[in-house]
Amino acid sequence: MSRRVDFDGDKPILIVDQDSTLVAGIGLWLTFQGYVVQAASNGAEALQAFQRVRPGLVLLAPDLPVLDGFGFARALAAMGWHVPLILMIQAGDKSERTKELGAAAVLTKPFAMETLGSMLGPIERAA
Repeated sequence: MSRRVDFDGDKPILIVDQDSTLVAGIGLWLTFQGYVVQAASNGAEALQAFQRVRPGLVLLAPDLPVLDGFGFARALAAMGWHVPLILMIQAGDKSERTKELGAAAVLTKPFAMETLGSMLGPIERAA
């Protein structure tokens, strides 16, 4: 059974990255923009958070400890969940594996919060 989650701005945004400073900065900015935010520092925590809050959007780093971003995305798909992903990659990461995730958008670290903001509107409208 496929369960699609659309991002309508009312559902939480899940931020998944091992860099706690980056997560805090993104979370603060998104909160000021009116979004509800949930955070995780690895893929296993992200799966637990996803099941708990059912976010409408996931900001995902592929290079995570415990369970990487690819494993997280595969686990969601195996459970039948389809949720928009914004992939947060390191500068210079041109890995073909990032295409496997089927991300709605890709952010290259470091990025300006305005760049992230410009991606949210089109993803909301596509929902």
